This record gives sequence, C-alpha cells and structure tokens, in this order.
Amino acid sequence: MLQLGAITEQVTVTAQVAVVQTASSERSSLVSGDHLNDLSLKGRDPFGYLALLPGVVDLTASRDLESAYSMDGISINGMISRSKNVAVDGFTEMDEGGNYTAFVTPNQDSIAEIRVLTNGYQAEYGRQAGGTINVITKGGSRDFHGSGHWDHRAST
Repeated sequence: MLQLGAITEQVTVTAQVAVVQTASSERSSLVSGDHLNDLSLKGRDPFGYLALLPGVVDLTASRDLESAYSMDGISINGMISRSKNVAVDGFTEMDEGGNYTAFVTPNQDSIAEIRVLTNGYQAEYGRQAGGTINVITKGGSRDFHGSGHWDHRAST
C-alpha cells in the first residue's frame, strides 16, 4: 500500500521545447566535417556520404577516386542527376555548358560541412529544381594541420 507524502515534499517537472526553425520552410540535411572524418569513405570522396541522407540516391558505380564526375550520379528527391546545383562556399561549380561535371572537388579534409537542400529552399539557391548541395570549406590559420589515413579492405 502506498503512503502519502508529507506536505513539505515538492516535485518539479521540467521539459525543454524542441526548437523549430521558422525562418524558412526548407527541408535540408547537414553533414558536418566531424561526420566526414569519423567515417571511412571509399576513395575519400566526400560525396559518398550523401547516400546516407534522406531523399538522396547515389547511382555512382564506384567511388574509388575523387573526380569531376563525383556528383554526376547523385539524385535528390527522384529528380534526374543533372537537375541539381553544387556550390562550394556559395559559388556554383558545375560545368553547365558541357557535361555537368564539377570544376573542383574539394578534399575531404578541407570541408567544414555539406548541406543538402532538398525542398522548399529560398530563392537564392533556386538555380535547379532537383536540390542544392552546398559545400562549406574550413577557414585557414597560421598553424599547420595535417592528417593521415589508412583504410584497408580485406579482399576475399
């Protein structure tokens, strides 16, 4: 049988409300630089991580090496792969006059974050209907930073 508590006892229930982004109606996903560094990606191609995001499909057969064709097989929300925009630090880097390849593929270690805008994004990103992949690079400093990676895949 439960006993009644004394009048001097007090119970306080607190809860935090989830912060809702109300500045725009965009639907996006963020890949931080820490995520890229913590996951061993084949070929160290940063676009290989995007296949783990909702709404993104990667049809690239192999990501053995970074190349100008790294983002060619990436499709956002079912749109054809050529209907997306890829930007590095806000500048579009797609060769739209030719074969829709990238002028520059950033090194995985130089990336601070990758934001994939899939739907409802603001007009400043509206170059293509299929979404926007926005790569933000790290800022520089006077200090030397380096990294080393060894990834081994067992062949059976």
